[in-house]
Amino acid sequence: PDGSREKRSPVFIRNAFAVQDGDSLHSLYQVIDGWESSMVIPPNAVKGTEFSEDSLWYWPGDGFIENDKLKVFMTSFYQAEPGGWGFRWTGANVATFSLPEIQLEKIEHLEYPNLEEIHWGHAVCDEAPDYTYIYGTGDKLPYVARVPKGNVVSPWEFYTGTEWVSDSRLAKPMTNFKGSEQFSVIKLKDKYVLLTQSGDFLESSLYSATSDLPYTGWSKEKELYKLAPLKPVKDLFAYNPVAHPQFTENEELLISYCVNSFNLEDLFEDASKYRPVFIRVPFKLILENN
Repeated sequence: PDGSREKRSPVFIRNAFAVQDGDSLHSLYQVIDGWESSMVIPPNAVKGTEFSEDSLWYWPGDGFIENDKLKVFMTSFYQAEPGGWGFRWTGANVATFSLPEIQLEKIEHLEYPNLEEIHWGHAVCDEAPDYTYIYGTGDKLPYVARVPKGNVVSPWEFYTGTEWVSDSRLAKPMTNFKGSEQFSVIKLKDKYVLLTQSGDFLESSLYSATSDLPYTGWSKEKELYKLAPLKPVKDLFAYNPVAHPQFTENEELLISYCVNSFNLEDLFEDASKYRPVFIRVPFKLILENN
């Protein structure tokens, strides 16, 4: 009632699904020993040990439908040091869920030499012919891989800037524009659109670039919107914009971004501070003069 959050165990639900049915929404997650827990938990995370869900977890990346199954990239993290920023990336996985039940069927770990350097699975484009394109981030730069449609865990090819190769260590950024850890690549009308964020956490903007191809030939980036928390409060910051084209209305693209705080206690004192913000951006603004 007072707008605060109760501290629980685990402290955070690291991943969950929000399912929309008409105008109603409900959340999917696990309940373990009476406590709300993540929808997907690493198999080696054991409650009550040093390797609990607070120490090992999955953060969700992008998802898509493949062979009537829901595929979601899940990135592995562990708490390497104390504090809110002591986490470290350890790899990428693909979780498979049944439809329409949304029951977890399996988790498959990706095996590539430089998974700690390029964080794959933050964005997926499955609107191109023949291939599914998977995107990752390394040193704030976007990379791209591809795989024939129908089996996302089969061997990938990686773009070097001029050709596709099987060695992930040869991958090069598809643009030189430094952006957010998570971003989107979607198709709008006859163009592929890259949506990302640039700037520091406390002052950043949403940018777009367009191309005829989902992996090269990107236009100069265009500023669309200055990202900001709804409340201009000290220590709050905005990050990781993501497009939701399935909710397009009146040729306006729905985009969400996250709001967080450098002060963890802020999130418990005021529950409104740790929630996504949604905006709509006209197609015309994204596609024109780009």
